[in-house]
Order: sequence, then structure tokens, then C-alpha cells
Amino acid sequence: MSKDKQKKEKKEEKKQPTTTESFTELINKKMNNKILDKLEEENSKMEKHDVEKLLSDEDPSYFELESTYKDKVRKKEILDNIESINYDINNVDINELRDNDKYSYEEFEEIYNEKKKKKEILENIRKEDKKIDSEKRKAWTRKNKKDLAIGIGIIIVFIFFVILYFVNKSLIIVGYTKDELIGLNYKIVEDKLESRGFENIETKEINDLIYKDKNKKEVVTDVLISNRDNYNKNSKYMKNEEIIIIYHSLIKTNPPLTNKEVKKMNYKEVEKQFKNNGFENIKIEKIQDLVTGWITKDGEVETVTINKDTKFDINSEYLIDAEVIIKYHTFKK
Repeated sequence: MSKDKQKKEKKEEKKQPTTTESFTELINKKMNNKILDKLEEENSKMEKHDVEKLLSDEDPSYFELESTYKDKVRKKEILDNIESINYDINNVDINELRDNDKYSYEEFEEIYNEKKKKKEILENIRKEDKKIDSEKRKAWTRKNKKDLAIGIGIIIVFIFFVILYFVNKSLIIVGYTKDELIGLNYKIVEDKLESRGFENIETKEINDLIYKDKNKKEVVTDVLISNRDNYNKNSKYMKNEEIIIIYHSLIKTNPPLTNKEVKKMNYKEVEKQFKNNGFENIKIEKIQDLVTGWITKDGEVETVTINKDTKFDINSEYLIDAEVIIKYHTFKK
């Protein structure tokens, strides 16, 4: 048998597990395979490691493989730490470190610690710079406190006079005394004040006049500007100042009946009820259309209007001088 053939047989014997191979060796090999798988997985995250070379070794021990794996994981953690603080200080070429397998874990850790120290020193320098700047500003403020106060005072006074100038420019002269406005119709007073340029004018009606005082209806009794009545002809106010024109009007009352209820009632009864409720301006109109008076009775009401309104009810409100027209049926002449 040739030497080559003998070598080949020996290699084949090595590949096939013998019956005498110990159970411990099998377990060791399985554990080695697991560690190699882990190394291959780590390769996608960090610097290349020649797994094929480890696989080709004749009999790497489990402890050797585990040591290699752990060393790579520790290196990766340190590289990640270096990269995390890389933005604060001068850059280190992380990719170069990752691709370079010659550095030991201790060397990686030393680089990391050095960078960490540099970062802490830089942060302390920044804090000291801020503190110095703050102290400088405070010292300058203390030194120039009086000048600053004078300067701020001048600016405030200047702003005040500028505002005063523009406010005064936009003020409107009333142009009337209160006595000149009292006694006029409220619409005339409203027109006068609007012509001066005032925009926020309100009217307030007081319904307290009885019918015999109807000549005082809509007559102004007071004019308030900004809730005050002590103004004069030359007083000045903003154009949007609140102005209230107070005038009096007749008492209001309610209809005693609805238009449906007056149907088929006698007009005299309807007139009486409206008068009893305070209506003073009642007119009666005839509808001369009856021939026999069998269906519609003489004097029977057809309709009632209040200020030409037919859709009123007992809750509607009208002035006591509102025009009430009662129309009723009667015989032809």
C-alpha cells in the first residue's frame, strides 16, 4: 500500500467518528459549532473575522472559540461607545477601527477612555466660558446701571409722547353740549354724532309715557359718552367711544285676543277689550256685503290688524298708540 493511500485512509478515519470516541468530545464539537455560528452572526455587525479559517483548523477547542467570540463582542461595545461621543469632539475613524483586528480589547478601551476624558474636559471648558461671560455681563450692568436707567427712562418718555401724539390726532371733538342735544328727537341726535365721526352709538328706549304725553315720544332726555355726562363742546374722545342716547317712548301693551279668536265676535266687544288693554288708536271699518244676515251676522268681525300686522298673539308687544283696525260685516245700503 502506497504512502498516499495510507494518508488518505487516516484522514477518512478522522472524519468518521469511531465507536470509541468519547461522548464529551461530541458535546465539545457541538458547542464549538454554536460559537462559530455566533461569530458568523456578529460578522454582519462589526469588523470581519475569518470564520472559514477557524473552521479549517483541525481541532479548535471550545474555550478558544468562546474567548474569540467574547473578545469581539467587547470590542464592538467599546467601538459603539466611541462612536456615541464622536459628535462632541474630534472624530476618530470608527470604520478603520472596526476593520482592523490587530487592536486588543484593552487598546480599544484605552481609546474610549481617552475620548471620554477629552469630552469631559471640553464640557468643563464650555461651562467655565459661560460662567465667565455671565459674570462679565453682570459686571457691565452694575457699572453702567445709572446710564442704563437714564437711557430706558428717555426711551419710555419718548414712546409715551409718540403714543400721546397719535392718540390726540385720532380724537374727535364732540361739538355739542349735553343741553344742546336734550329735547331733540333721538334720530336727529344720532345723525349729529355720526356726522362728527363717532362709530359706537347706541340708543336706549324707556317705555314709560302714557298716551296724553305722546308729544314727548322719542325725545332725548340724556346723552352719555363713556358713561359720563360731564363733557362739553370741546371735549375729545376716541371715535369708538361708547355713546348712549336715552329717550322716552309710550308704554307697551299686549293684544287681548288673536285674529282667530275675534272671528264671529261683535266688533263692539272686540273694540272694548282692546281699549281695556291700553290701545288708544282704534279704528272701525265696515264691510257692507250682507243681504239677509242669516249666515254672517250684522256686526260680526272679519279681521283685526295692528300696525297692518295680522299674525299677532297675546304675547306680542305694541306701543299703546299702535294703529288697530277692526273690520266687520254689515248690510248693504
